[in-house]
Amino acid sequence: SQAKEFVSPKAWAQWMGMTGIDEVDAPMKGPFYYLVVNFALHFLIVFGCFAPILNPGSGIMWDFAPILNPGSGIMWDKSGSILINIVLMVMSWYCFYKTWKTPPGYVDNSHPHIATWRQRYEDTLEKYAEAMDKKSMDALPQLCHTCHVARPYRSKHCKVSRKCVMLFDHYCPFVDNTIGLWNYKYFYWFLVTTSLGLLTFLFTFFSYVRRYHTEYGVWPWLTLMVGIELLICLFPVGGLAAYHTQLTMANLTTNEHINLRKYKYMFDQHKKYRNPWFKGYMGNFMDRMQPSHACYMIS
Repeated sequence: SQAKEFVSPKAWAQWMGMTGIDEVDAPMKGPFYYLVVNFALHFLIVFGCFAPILNPGSGIMWDFAPILNPGSGIMWDKSGSILINIVLMVMSWYCFYKTWKTPPGYVDNSHPHIATWRQRYEDTLEKYAEAMDKKSMDALPQLCHTCHVARPYRSKHCKVSRKCVMLFDHYCPFVDNTIGLWNYKYFYWFLVTTSLGLLTFLFTFFSYVRRYHTEYGVWPWLTLMVGIELLICLFPVGGLAAYHTQLTMANLTTNEHINLRKYKYMFDQHKKYRNPWFKGYMGNFMDRMQPSHACYMIS
């Protein structure tokens, strides 16, 4: 059942692209809605408890860190973390939306050179018939018989979108989209801004809980439980942000990192690892943040 799958560690590892297993044909929508609900809960805590916009002056943190009346609170320094958290929250929403709505880069009619890849498909089929040994066949381009194209380097057929994706990273059900050439930068900054946002939220949240208990003599149990659930997300999101920072600096995709031995273009004639797209750490980072068709071409 979907409920059983949602609590499965194996399923979560697959959803985050941390396994070498291909994605399922029709992934469940649960992870996407889970993320949207967490966005809403974070918004309610920030603007309902820390700085209540509907009743300014009534919140514990609002009294201590009055944003509209600077300098009057006994702990004015906390308003800085509130403001930073709000900015990071908005940035996270924006990156999430762009990751969700930006096509990853399909090898279909939207590709400017689709005629070339289709012609190579036909030409390669003929060459397969003429190839006499395995070495000759290995030298030919990889083909996708579903899309009827010769696959560009670093691309892979996505079973969910049922199309080949340039610079295929993985399918992420949390953003309900395949991560590829054009939307990877938004996915990366979504992870970074969400991780930093949760860190600033952690700092403000426990200050709020402690002061609430001091003020009223009871613990805000509902806010506490919701806040802890949000903070638990810091571990997988922060871990993914660190992992994708490493991948970006190495100019690798998740798919290439996990299935490295499958891609012969990542090794030289002596079978030693050699990334044809490695441009130095900063060059690699800029390559992923400023995507182009050169990101998968070998000069």
